[in-house]
Amino acid sequence: MKSKQFLVILIILFMMPVAFGEVFEVNPLVLKTVTKTGVTAEEVITVNNLGVDTISVQVTTNNADFKLSSYGFGVLPETGIPLNFKYSNNLPGVYTNKFFFRAEGVTKVLPVVVEVETPSVRFDSTVETSDAKKVFYPGDEVRFSFTVFDLLEFTSTSVEISYYITDMENSVLHESVETISVKSQKTLSKVTELPENIKPGEYVLVVKSRHGLSIGFSTLLFNVIKKPVVVEKFSFKNFCSSLISNCLGNSSCVTVIIIVVLIILAMLTVYIIEVFNLSRLPKKKIEKALNHDARKKRSVSLVKEMLREAEEQRQEREKEKAAEAERKKIIEDLLLKKKKTPLNITEQKLFERETKQYIKDRKKALKEKEEEIKRQKKTRKFADAH
Repeated sequence: MKSKQFLVILIILFMMPVAFGEVFEVNPLVLKTVTKTGVTAEEVITVNNLGVDTISVQVTTNNADFKLSSYGFGVLPETGIPLNFKYSNNLPGVYTNKFFFRAEGVTKVLPVVVEVETPSVRFDSTVETSDAKKVFYPGDEVRFSFTVFDLLEFTSTSVEISYYITDMENSVLHESVETISVKSQKTLSKVTELPENIKPGEYVLVVKSRHGLSIGFSTLLFNVIKKPVVVEKFSFKNFCSSLISNCLGNSSCVTVIIIVVLIILAMLTVYIIEVFNLSRLPKKKIEKALNHDARKKRSVSLVKEMLREAEEQRQEREKEKAAEAERKKIIEDLLLKKKKTPLNITEQKLFERETKQYIKDRKKALKEKEEEIKRQKKTRKFADAH
């Protein structure tokens, strides 16, 4: 039985990637590479089969200049297929594209960013953002910093810096250009604002360093997602105004509102009539009713007080009974000792004192018992009367 359960667990664990849509994976998740003008950029992309069956993968792309060694192939279970990626361009720039891998109804998207620089680069740069997740909303400010390096490290030199944002279809959304003086290296911080109508998706922040015929690039890939819907706090005033504005052109809605208002008015009328009738009652009747309620409250409080006193007396009697039992035991011990051997003067006095106290306590207990019986009869008679 245990072996069957273990086998079922293994099958479930083995099938989990398929159950949750992880039929295959593409590595890397984002392809970024750097090349020179006229030089072909070459990378390897691997497609791994995570399922238990052979899958057929189809690949499509938005730009045919970004080439793969195969666009349709099969992948055996728990194996991977390497694909050769190639791209070349004679013009310096940053070029973007997407590959779409489809298999078993699942689609994986691979963003591609290729930086094509001039054969000789005097100034290069790095760029980073303060947002660790690299996720923004439309209209957000993107704060980033970039460092420009003089690879030859000569004297201070002027460099033309341009930074812009491009989508994965190579459309430029925003661009700024400025000239700075760099000696060895220089770091700058900038802020650019995303348009309010920007579409959700992947975007690339590009920093371009130009000096004469030398052009270098640095890129930063980030994502734009849809703004979450902010639920406003409930406001009765806003609710009423919205309800009225929405109902003005709807005859059914207006009818419902009129009925509700009439019901509320009817309830208010009934309440006012009841209050008016109460105010017209004779003064003596009202006073009698109030006095009756007051007597009722006093009776309840008196009964509670009597019950509390009875409980205290009961506890006191319990204590006295315990003390009486103890004294009785002492007297019995002394009597037993007196029978066996004569008592000395001290023991004789103790015996007499305890005997007298015992008789006194018995009389007190009998008297309290009689008083308790009288009190209980009085309480019962009072409760029956009210």
